[in-house]
Amino acid sequence: MNDHEIARARSLAYGLLADLLAHGLTPATREAAAMSAPIVAAIEGLSEDELGTQFERAFGWAAPPFEGAYLDAEGTIGGPATDALWALFRACGFHPNVRSVDVEHLATLLRALAFISGAEADAVADRHDGATEKTRELARRMLDEHVLRWVPLWAAAVHRANEPFPSALTSQIESLALSHRAALSGRARAFELPTAPDLLDDPKTGLREIGAWLSKPALSGLVLTRIDVQRIGRGLEVPRGFGERSQLLINMLRSAVQFEVFDRSVAALEAELDTQGALLRERRFEGVSELLSPWIARISLTRGVLRRLLEAAAQEPDEPA
Repeated sequence: MNDHEIARARSLAYGLLADLLAHGLTPATREAAAMSAPIVAAIEGLSEDELGTQFERAFGWAAPPFEGAYLDAEGTIGGPATDALWALFRACGFHPNVRSVDVEHLATLLRALAFISGAEADAVADRHDGATEKTRELARRMLDEHVLRWVPLWAAAVHRANEPFPSALTSQIESLALSHRAALSGRARAFELPTAPDLLDDPKTGLREIGAWLSKPALSGLVLTRIDVQRIGRGLEVPRGFGERSQLLINMLRSAVQFEVFDRSVAALEAELDTQGALLRERRFEGVSELLSPWIARISLTRGVLRRLLEAAAQEPDEPA
């Protein structure tokens, strides 16, 4: 295909994937699903109710596709990322018709990329080199400053949920974003994650603070879904209770102390760090390694904190950290 056809096809693909991510499999989005062989294979023989359950479990319960959940220091939506996205949307001439809470939703970012790619196709067809380069620069910014800073971590969390339809959809989204970035010139530049607190230097730090910190990806570098916490807890044979992800993690750490398996809980968390760090070093991410290097550095920092935490627990076995 020529450049015009590639940009037009990319625009269509982003739009179709955005619809599926925003709405799941519905009569209106089934046509979009049929455009992807892996997605067709994942949904074959399943009812819409079954697929809806998979969708909610992966994207609602385990790994919500919102930028702030990964890049914001508190893991919340509506902070600096929202302001930055609105500014970039204005620069693109893109006006999303979404609620304010959905500005950071990945489907909105994919629709922005669909819009930019469509504009690139028009510029190529018009042989307007200046406009073509401008659209490609805007695509670089959307990918480097937003999508590819967090989507690899989100995608890995979705895959750990082990739901076929969401996993297939996520793979298609990640592959499209990576291939698009590989087609653009220039190297991505590293960014800075929020400053991580030095929790163990504060004598008031307890398991609640440790659990809350571990539950925030931008601070710990670790993406722990509720499914992950449940899996770790089952391996330790300790109760996790109920509640939000951070509360489940706090409950698990407290139970680990109560059942005298705190050292094993730290080892399990270190194993999660190793697994997630290894994924970020995979060869397919070489072209965006600068965007993943802050995460790798933060994972290394968290490993050091866990080692110190274990040493503190050994000195004061009844009240670690």
